[in-house]
Amino acid sequence: MKPALYKYSCWDPSSSLFSLPADDPYSILAHQVIVSTCATSGVLSLLQRPRQPLISFTNILVDEASQALQPEVMVSLSLAGPDTGVVLAGDPKQLGAITRNPLVQQLGLAQSLQEHLMETRAVYSMPHAAATTTTAAAAAANGEGGEGGRNSHGRCLLMPFRNYRSHQATIEVPSRLFYSQTLEQHGDEKLINSCLSWEMLPESSISATARGMVPYSKAGGGGGGFPILFWGCLGEHMHELDSPSFFNVVECGKVLEMVQALLGSKKVQVRMQDIAIISAFRKQVLKLRSLLREKGYGSINVGQVEDFQGQETKVVIISTVLSGRHPNEVNEQLGFLGHPKRFNVAITRAQALTVIVGNPYALWEDVGGWRQLLEFCAAHGAVRGSSGPLGTPDAESVESLLDAIANESLLGKASSSDIYPTQLEDYFSDSPWRLLL
Repeated sequence: MKPALYKYSCWDPSSSLFSLPADDPYSILAHQVIVSTCATSGVLSLLQRPRQPLISFTNILVDEASQALQPEVMVSLSLAGPDTGVVLAGDPKQLGAITRNPLVQQLGLAQSLQEHLMETRAVYSMPHAAATTTTAAAAAANGEGGEGGRNSHGRCLLMPFRNYRSHQATIEVPSRLFYSQTLEQHGDEKLINSCLSWEMLPESSISATARGMVPYSKAGGGGGGFPILFWGCLGEHMHELDSPSFFNVVECGKVLEMVQALLGSKKVQVRMQDIAIISAFRKQVLKLRSLLREKGYGSINVGQVEDFQGQETKVVIISTVLSGRHPNEVNEQLGFLGHPKRFNVAITRAQALTVIVGNPYALWEDVGGWRQLLEFCAAHGAVRGSSGPLGTPDAESVESLLDAIANESLLGKASSSDIYPTQLEDYFSDSPWRLLL
């Protein structure tokens, strides 16, 4: 917390903790608004006096409710009275609370209260919300309903559709997959269009225009390019003997290239503080941090998907790591593949530019999310490197393949262990040749 906010909080400088006011604990109840974490709100119940009215609030608002465990939320709701209005605000389509206890997961407590209500109570379901909105709109058109067209049953579920963060192209696939294609771009156009002229971005493809789609470079008003780039890499995921977490040194090298291309661009202004690098694996995060620090880019924020929930940044680079489906991937929810919520969070963090570095063959297997994103990028000419199953290799990948074939006839076939060394520093050290066909 910023020091300037201490005077508005129950901060005890002697213990360096937040606690009830020592001189008069009941004075906190005199405030109209009390801000607390879910768990800490239970401290207020200690102020309950015998034979006195129960302590309750007129309204309880739980922010980021989809990230809280059900027992945590219930601590706050224990302060609700018969007439208390309760609002659970959050996005159930993004990551929830992390639970590792198998029993907790079996009992359904890994699911947030908000998501549980939306799935088990019709009044909180999406169809009911759509029907309520339609009824309210009709009532408003007929001059009925009052309160802005609100019907007699009230509106128990509201889904905001205005996105103030990202370019429309960035939210297009998530909108289609998770939000019934309702998201609309309402962000600062100067910011969200600020990277459209980056040299690595292609123009929107002719195929998009041929299919009746308006190229995003024109629709966004910025000109220059499509704000998503997928770079196909055919590296191999691996792990060290003392760690089950995966990393991919080929993707590390390509991420470094993307960073250097951004910082060295003559057409867009990007600082290290504007870049976030996201991976689903802790070991890949550590490898990337080590590499970037070695090259002088240590101030770039690198983390796992969970570290960026609720955050935003100008440029996001995503390293997907896996080069194929893993046996434990589905059961243990490894990586991005087969994990829609993790996919949704990672793709929607960028304000102006998203760069994805990954294996197209592996991502193509994820029908629910990544395949649709790959097709979307291909439709706008935004696939470079290896195109994989898309079958639309660019000139760069074809030329690279021809060079590899020519070199093999002179050098012979390389060893895969030489192509993919286990130590990151060995991969970036000078070597006579590396070749794999």
